[in-house]
Amino acid sequence: MLEVLFIGLSLGSILLLVALGLAITYGAMGVINMAHGEMVMIGAYVTVLSGIWLGVNIFVAIPIAFVVTALIGLAIERVIVRRLYGRLLDTLLATWGIAILIQQAVRLELGLSFFGIHIAGLGPGLQNVSVPAALQGTFMLGSAEINRYRAFIIVVTAVLTAVTWLIMYRTPIGTQVRAIIRNPKMAAACGIDVARINALTFAFGSGLARRRGRDDVRFQDGIPGHGHADGGGRVHGCGDGRCRQFARVGVFGRHSRRDQWAGRGRHQ
Repeated sequence: MLEVLFIGLSLGSILLLVALGLAITYGAMGVINMAHGEMVMIGAYVTVLSGIWLGVNIFVAIPIAFVVTALIGLAIERVIVRRLYGRLLDTLLATWGIAILIQQAVRLELGLSFFGIHIAGLGPGLQNVSVPAALQGTFMLGSAEINRYRAFIIVVTAVLTAVTWLIMYRTPIGTQVRAIIRNPKMAAACGIDVARINALTFAFGSGLARRRGRDDVRFQDGIPGHGHADGGGRVHGCGDGRCRQFARVGVFGRHSRRDQWAGRGRHQ
């Protein structure tokens, strides 16, 4: 029974980070990011490429994947999303188009496949990555036999969730994010750089998705679009204020009817 519980917790913790990233992005910016699943995919492929081209193990690939995915998310916000604030359907369609472009870029190996150039770790084929010996095998927890890697996922997810809470509640930037969630116009009037905070929020949410992708590539082979179904499912589950409620209850620790309505006229 405990083994089954750990399997469910490990899979649930992976999806938690996807939902958390979406909740933060939607709560602060009012943007439904349909490319969030592709951030998951990028995290998986960065892990694969790090192992092939840099020869690093999964522990080193974690920060590398976070930085790369966050930077890509930052670029998407700066170039496209920033121009579409207050236009919910436009952001949805634009990020959906970005998702398709990213998928095809991976399938076509950044377009180099047209010239007969192959990049190991990219392309339409299946990709997988090995884990360090320390995370292989099982250990005993009472009478239950627990997979080491699944336990590692649960622990790291718990740590990242706690870090996210600390950032939101114990740092100046977290205070600014919560102020923007409450009332972006009032936050701007108080001197908060809303555009800068939104960009950093989008990047951080994308970085959280990369953690899921890095975990996912261990359990199922990485293929282009492998994060789109789960990421898209989290998007569809975050409509009509539910994502904001998740952010309040799951990250910020409270929810009220005022929070439910706060910001509905944001960015207009």
